[in-house]
Formats: sequence, structure tokens, C-alpha cells
Amino acid sequence: MKDPNGFLSGERLYIDVKAYSDIGEHRTGAAADRKTAAWIEEQLGGVGFAIERRSFRARQFFLESVGLEADGKPVAAFPMWPPRATGPEPVRGRLREVTPEQPAPDLKGSIALVRVPVRVNHTRLRSRRNDRAAGGGRSARDCGRHT
Repeated sequence: MKDPNGFLSGERLYIDVKAYSDIGEHRTGAAADRKTAAWIEEQLGGVGFAIERRSFRARQFFLESVGLEADGKPVAAFPMWPPRATGPEPVRGRLREVTPEQPAPDLKGSIALVRVPVRVNHTRLRSRRNDRAAGGGRSARDCGRHT
């Protein structure tokens, strides 16, 4: 594939990925999403593409805050997505861990703690490491904040 303008060079792609990342959290309907659309429009329009925007309606939940305390101490937490709004009063209850080995028989009045295992493709990670060690290009994870 010919690329006379160098659009697909590693340096150029890195600049684009960094610019995209620097815009912010890319959640549909959020301010950063609108900035991203304008940025893409500017980039494509700048090289001669005809741009047409089409609006659509979408329901979206914007998380304002999340907090979890255990014995009066804050615990880092993030809800399963999409969360449900709880209203102005916090949800309170006994925190109970649920595992496949020890399912909780009755969670009424409790908050369930469920640990979700993170699955990692080790073959893919080794391949990326080997590429970088051999002087290959950067991966998206190397380029600024990963959101």
C-alpha cells in the first residue's frame, strides 16, 4: 500500500493516538466525545474528505460519584457497568463477598462483593514486548493515558 504523505508512519500514528488520548474520556455523549468528533472531522476534512454529521439520540448514564467504605475507611471501587442511580441517599449494607465456592444464601440488605478475574492474553503481551525490544513501534498502551 502506498502512503506518499506518510499518514501511516509510526511517528504520525503516534501523534494521532496521543492527540486522541489527550482529548479525555471518550464516553458517548460526553463533552470529550463531541470534541473527538470535531477533531476527526477536522483531520479528515483537512486532507480532502467530505464530512457529513448525522445526529442520533442515545440514553446515557453519567456517573457523578462512587464511593465504598468498609469499617469507616474508603475502599477504591468502580461499579459494574451500566450502574443504576441510587438517588440522593447512599446505599448502606453489610459487605459480603460472594465466590463460586461460597455463594451467599441470602443477600437481602447486603452489598455483594464479586471479584471478576482479569483475563490476559499472555501470547499477545509477549509478542508486543518482543516487537518493542526489536525496535518496533509503540503500542496504543504506550501512548499516554489508557481509558
